[in-house]
Amino acid sequence: MSARLVVTLLLLGALGIGATALFVDGSAADALVLAAEAGGASVGVGVIVAVVLWSLRRTSIASQLVVVTLGTVVAVAAGALVSAQTMFAAERPYAALTLVLVSSGTASVLIGLSLSERVRRESDSLAQAARTLGTNGPALVFDRPQTDELARLARELDLSARRLEESRAYAAQLDRSRRELVAWISHDLRTPLARIRAMVEALDDRVVTDWDDVTSFHHRLRGDAGRLSGLVDELFELSRIDAGALTLDYQELELGDLVEDLVASFVPVAAGRGIRLRTELHAQPVVRASMDHVERAISNLLDNAIRYSRDASVVSIDTGERDAEAYVAISDGCGGVSRDELAAIFDVASLRRHAASGDGGSSTGLGLAIAKGLIDAHGGTLSVEDANGGCRFTVALPIAAATPAAPAPLSRPSGP
Repeated sequence: MSARLVVTLLLLGALGIGATALFVDGSAADALVLAAEAGGASVGVGVIVAVVLWSLRRTSIASQLVVVTLGTVVAVAAGALVSAQTMFAAERPYAALTLVLVSSGTASVLIGLSLSERVRRESDSLAQAARTLGTNGPALVFDRPQTDELARLARELDLSARRLEESRAYAAQLDRSRRELVAWISHDLRTPLARIRAMVEALDDRVVTDWDDVTSFHHRLRGDAGRLSGLVDELFELSRIDAGALTLDYQELELGDLVEDLVASFVPVAAGRGIRLRTELHAQPVVRASMDHVERAISNLLDNAIRYSRDASVVSIDTGERDAEAYVAISDGCGGVSRDELAAIFDVASLRRHAASGDGGSSTGLGLAIAKGLIDAHGGTLSVEDANGGCRFTVALPIAAATPAAPAPLSRPSGP
């Protein structure tokens, strides 16, 4: 409440008291005594109301309004009661009553304005903070309101500000990942296309005429075309996953058999680098899933494990069930990764950097992101952790039905 408003109310009250006092019989001193008695009683009640409001400052506005309303009534009544004898002794009691009401009313108005000023100040602070929401700058830090309703509103504003900040940071991260992905994909497309153009121009200009050289060019062209086709296919698959446009043909699958068949298909690839594939079947869980998509996800994980494991290391594949979920855990021998890399291991841009540095650029680096998207589409989870000098990827899918667990793990070493 501004000092100007207080002074204005006091002046208006004084003028009202002075104008009313002219109609009260008796001396001016008697009128002032009457005004002082009424005003003093009202001010005393106002002080009590102010103390009560301060003690109830953290309650609801409704409760404080009740106190203000009752305080105003009690202030007027107290002024009238204290000055009753003087008032009724006057020859014009109605004029004296008017004088009492003006005096008490002025004090009561000041009581009500004290509460409204505090509420206005807190609401202005909230309004100023609300105007900063959604802007690029940080949210305004403001004092916590004491009134219950405004305090709840402040908490909601804080929560909204945090969510907006998190959304803004996430959007910025997505934008950086998108730009990095576009840069990597452009590089992956440019390199094989440049080789294809060079070889085609050499063949058109008949620079290469020896049959062996032509055959070599043919194999290289097929290889580059295959890499381009694989990259386009994986980008298309990733876009379908992000758009939620996957068509899942659900059926009941014995997860253990599916994993064994996939492991057998990767044995020749692993054997070329002396990597041993070790499988353990702890149970034969049955899941309801799309076989093609689950097979693609686990194949990507196996390919990633073999690709980045050290030569002559071991890749372990465990299949079983726990907590009403079927799981496939694939542990590689990559030597481990840092905590930051582990946290961003399913980020597309991070995967592209890892792929380019790990295999000379032969991998698109999108396999893990696609695997996670496929598993998420089934209502499952794909997690990763650092374990025993490598990475352990765990696929978890809801169980449709499960056979009793095997009495002991069945170890099936594969490869050399």
